Amino acid sequence: MSILLPLAEGVPPTCIPILAALAVSEALARITHIPLKVKWPNDCLIGKKKVAGILCEVVVETAQVVVGIGVNVNTEANDLAPFQKNIFSATSLHLETGKRWQIHELLVEIVQELFTGHQKLSEMGFLHVQRHWERLCPFIGKQVKVKWADRVEDVFFLGIDETGQAVVSSGAGERQTIASGEVLWF
Repeated sequence: MSILLPLAEGVPPTCIPILAALAVSEALARITHIPLKVKWPNDCLIGKKKVAGILCEVVVETAQVVVGIGVNVNTEANDLAPFQKNIFSATSLHLETGKRWQIHELLVEIVQELFTGHQKLSEMGFLHVQRHWERLCPFIGKQVKVKWADRVEDVFFLGIDETGQAVVSSGAGERQTIASGEVLWF
């Protein structure tokens, strides 16, 4: 599904994928009663398995963001087989719960959570979202492999900054921010 959101005044567009991952994780956890986690920059996990992902694109002319959300809802194991080779294998809500889910019910919850989160983002700024997201991130303070700028590095993941960028530390203690990349392992 895709949702069009206005850019929040004073909030960088790079914060929207963080907000969206948080909203999807919260909505799905509330419905399924399964705790979900977030993986920087834009994935939702059950355990170490990816159940949802978010992609965002800014529409500069209209000051909006297209938020694309994909959730594996009633997907069967054989349909996910090609993704099991990935470091973060895929799962679905059906595989995790044994239940068939009504997509429209999930859609309503996700959209409601996203719009509520966007309203809070507009009123309170990103710090509220940042703190909540970091509570759902399982690898804060842990060593991870991060792919960025055509390389893979072992770093300590410290959190995200006020723009949604990853804050990492090398073994030597040098802090860096990563604007674009992916956590490959934790």
